[in-house]
Amino acid sequence: MGTAALIRTALADAQIYLRKWQEWERTDKKDPSKQPARDLKLEALTRALRGEVPALFIANREDDISTAIRKDADVLLFDGDPFEYTSHVESVLVNGQISYRRR
Repeated sequence: MGTAALIRTALADAQIYLRKWQEWERTDKKDPSKQPARDLKLEALTRALRGEVPALFIANREDDISTAIRKDADVLLFDGDPFEYTSHVESVLVNGQISYRRR
């Protein structure tokens, strides 16, 4: 399964998890057996779904980068490891359009 498919699946699972908790919050919460199970991984993704924190996905393979660009994602292209302090941003794409290119 490709990276984009894994991300879509994880976000869909987080959306279902969020709905279950929203439904639980609307009840009187008297029956603890009906309370959804906690899942910290999905909880972190629900924060991104609600717009509380940005979601950041790092892609190193060409096909993953192409998928991100086709999906009009905001993309930063580095000349090396993005976590290495000596790396530089080569290009920035916002909504699928180049907004910065290093000279």
